[in-house]
Amino acid sequence: QLTIYEKEPFENRIKIANILINIGELYDDNSDEKIQVLDKALSILKKNVRVQYAVTAGCLFMIAEYYHK
Repeated sequence: QLTIYEKEPFENRIKIANILINIGELYDDNSDEKIQVLDKALSILKKNVRVQYAVTAGCLFMIAEYYHK
């Protein structure tokens, strides 16, 4: 349902990325769903790295943890 809002203004897309990261935190570490939502969040954040550097770094860290395990 969040995909509907991905075409929204910049501020809303950043909020959606944050929501996706929070959803990713709820999944088990080895869950395929976890990496799917984190990848989706990262694709949104890549377009806005300069603005959301800390959030992007956190998302990348979670993805790295997923692949490390």
